Amino acid sequence: MWRLLPLLLLAWTLGCGDAAERDLPSVPASTPTPDPVASTKPTVTRNADGTFNVHATGQPRVRILDALADAAGFGIVPGRGAPAPRPLTLQLERVSVDAAIGGVLQGTPHHLHYERRADRGAVELRRVTLGLLPPPEARGEGRARLGQRLLERRRVLAERTPADLEQLRIERKERSAERRAWIENLRDSPIDDDRSRAASLMKPERDLDALVGYLLEDESAEVRERAAESLADAAAGEDAITAAEVLIEALSDSEPQVVAAAVAALEDVHDTLPDAEIRRAVGELREHPDPAVRDAVEDFIRWTSE
Repeated sequence: MWRLLPLLLLAWTLGCGDAAERDLPSVPASTPTPDPVASTKPTVTRNADGTFNVHATGQPRVRILDALADAAGFGIVPGRGAPAPRPLTLQLERVSVDAAIGGVLQGTPHHLHYERRADRGAVELRRVTLGLLPPPEARGEGRARLGQRLLERRRVLAERTPADLEQLRIERKERSAERRAWIENLRDSPIDDDRSRAASLMKPERDLDALVGYLLEDESAEVRERAAESLADAAAGEDAITAAEVLIEALSDSEPQVVAAAVAALEDVHDTLPDAEIRRAVGELREHPDPAVRDAVEDFIRWTSE
């Protein structure tokens, strides 16, 4: 009997262990929490009317821009500086590609480059520079001075108070109204100097048709020269396309001062519209008989080849 006791105790212990093990609650295997960004992708669709729908939830803006570029058919060029890795949630319906890019890159420096199609058809967005464009001071001695002035202006503006900025806005509005009044009084004057002054005051975004008329039709070389200089400020899109076309036409002007001004203006327009046709047309003037034109052409080639 005493010899069997240890065996009975061992059997009893094993049986209790099995029962305790059977009573333990089951613990499910742990599963990793899905990453919401990794599990979703931005959705960009192009509508039949050329507008776009953009749906994204907590996505990096660069990823949304990539999807938009695929849908719209434009390229992305890295500029100076990189955008902050900011996740965005966007729900855009039936917006233009410009508006979609503005929503994605809000607060991020960028630049849109447009070109006309090879068949001379519609103007289309071809590239987006993500970041800053090359600084003005990289464009030669004269542009270096301009770049320095722009940097100084930005520094002064950064130091102004909200009251100062409001006063500046009022002053700019008053100057704009004064400029419009001068243009209206001078634009149709029979005096060359008056029309030249009007051409200098005009802006492509408001006076594009008038500048085109001055450049291609005015009898005064000085007026045509001032019109070419003003067209250098044409912004992206259809305005830049029109400016490039009339400036190229002005390269055949009979007056060298007008041709030189047109070449210099095309150098600026080329920044927005890097069209091979502009480079070809300017390049044909490398052997122009006037030294001022040849200098302008060399400056254009030097800048556009950098």
